[in-house]
Amino acid sequence: MNLSEFPVGTAYSGQVVETSMVNDQSSQDDDRLDAYNFYQGRRLVAVNYKSLVTEYGQGWWGGHNFLVPGAFAFYLPALIDVAVNMQGESRVSMLADSLVLRLWEMSFGKTDPATQAALEQYSKSQLGQFRSFLQYMVKEHYGPSGDQDNASPALDRFWSRYLPR
Repeated sequence: MNLSEFPVGTAYSGQVVETSMVNDQSSQDDDRLDAYNFYQGRRLVAVNYKSLVTEYGQGWWGGHNFLVPGAFAFYLPALIDVAVNMQGESRVSMLADSLVLRLWEMSFGKTDPATQAALEQYSKSQLGQFRSFLQYMVKEHYGPSGDQDNASPALDRFWSRYLPR
């Protein structure tokens, strides 16, 4: 992931989680609050393996699931960067698999809110890096067995057809 193509010095300008749900007393309340506390006001460049492990808390690898679509799309490049460049570190494979699943879900089309947010925020060149991440995951992470490979269908369904090569 080439983060220099993204707005690394800026933070997401809106609420990063659905704040009405932060105190909803559900079993995921603490997880949503952790996501809010970590991501709210954080610059893109400040989302990295070290900050996730030391500042986010337990469950950092899945915290992106609590982000609103625009915030998820905004922080996706940094999370992909961690997933690719920190392979072998604790819980990174869980982050990578989780991101592939989100990109697979987004591959169902432009009507998905996270997909729409990404398409609105990024150029085709920037979006092409998401496709490159999926290609990397197919080749390097899942290998020939294809176990848990949602990256291939995501590529076939949307990312490869829509984005530049």
